[in-house]
Amino acid sequence: MELHDIETDLLQPLCRDLESLLANSSARISSVTFEEVVAERAKEFAKARHLPFMYKDRPYAFPDIVIDNVGIEVKFTNQDTWRGVANSVLESSKVKDVREVYVIYGKAGGLVAVRWAKYKDVIVHVRTSHVPRFEIDMDLGDRAEGKNIWDRVGISYDEFSAMDPKAKMRIIRDYARMKARGHRVLWWLPDDDELDTALPAEVRLFQELEESEKRRLRAEVSILCPEVVSGGRNRRKYTRAAKLLVARYGVVAPQLRDLFSAGSVALRGDPTRGGNYVQRAMVDIEKELEEALLRLSDELILEFWGDSPSFKDRKRTWLAKVDRLAVGWVPSEVLFR
Repeated sequence: MELHDIETDLLQPLCRDLESLLANSSARISSVTFEEVVAERAKEFAKARHLPFMYKDRPYAFPDIVIDNVGIEVKFTNQDTWRGVANSVLESSKVKDVREVYVIYGKAGGLVAVRWAKYKDVIVHVRTSHVPRFEIDMDLGDRAEGKNIWDRVGISYDEFSAMDPKAKMRIIRDYARMKARGHRVLWWLPDDDELDTALPAEVRLFQELEESEKRRLRAEVSILCPEVVSGGRNRRKYTRAAKLLVARYGVVAPQLRDLFSAGSVALRGDPTRGGNYVQRAMVDIEKELEEALLRLSDELILEFWGDSPSFKDRKRTWLAKVDRLAVGWVPSEVLFR
C-alpha cells in the first residue's frame, strides 16, 4: 500500500471529521470512544481496498491499528496540549512487519483540533514511569528537522527500532546523561536485563517538599496505586507507590507508610486521636484526590489500572477498587459524599 493513499484518503478526511465530532458533541468524549471511531473508519478504508486489517490483536499492542503494513497509533487528551506520552522505547509489543506508523492525536482542551503525523517525526523526548517511554509533540509534524530526538541521538528511528533491547537502552542512557548534564541526577539505568527498573530521577526527599506538593503527590499515588489503603497484612502495599514516586517524580520517601497512615497526616484535619488513620488521611486529601482523578492522563490510568475508563467513570472505578482493598472502612461511604 502506498503511504500517499492512507494519508490523503484516510488520515486527512478522518481528522476533519473527528474535529467536527469533538466540536459539536454535547457530551465529553472519552479516549475509548475517540479510538473506536478511528478504528471503524480505518476498517472501512481497509475493507474497500481489500487490505488486511487488525485492531488491538492483543492487549497493549503497538500500534493500535494496522492496515496491511502500516500502523496507526491513536492518542487523545481533554487537556490543551499537543504533547503526550507514547509507547515504550523498547517496543516489545510492536506488531511485526509494520513499515510505517502514523499518529492520530485528538485535542479536546482549548481550541478543539485533531492532527496526524508520522510517529517517528514527532518523538521529542524520553520520559519515565515504570519503563522509559517516548514523548511526542504534535506541534512538530513534518517540520521536525533539527527538533526531534533522532537529531540529538545521531541515529534514525528506523535504526533504533531495529536494535535489540540492550542496544536501545544504551542509546537512552546516553541521551538521558546528555540531558542531565549540569544537574544532580540519580541514574538508575543498569547495564543488565532489569529494564523495568531502569529509571533516572532527580533526587528529592519527600519531607523537604512544599506542603501543597506533598498533598498532590499523596493524592496521585493513592489514585494510581489504590492498594495503599489495604490492610497491614499486605506487605507489598507500598511497592508500586515507592517505584512511582522515584520514577515519575524523582522523590524518595524513606518512611513511605507515613504518607498514608501516620498521625501526621491522619490527624491534620482533626487532632482528636483514634479511628482509622488510613480513612482519616484519605478524607484529609479528598479535594486533591478529586483533582487527581481529572488531571491524570489516560496513559497513566491505563498503565496502573489495566484499563482506562471515561472521565465520568473514573471516580466510580477507583472507589470500587479501594472498597475491595480497604480494611475497617468503606471508602465509597465516606469519600466524595
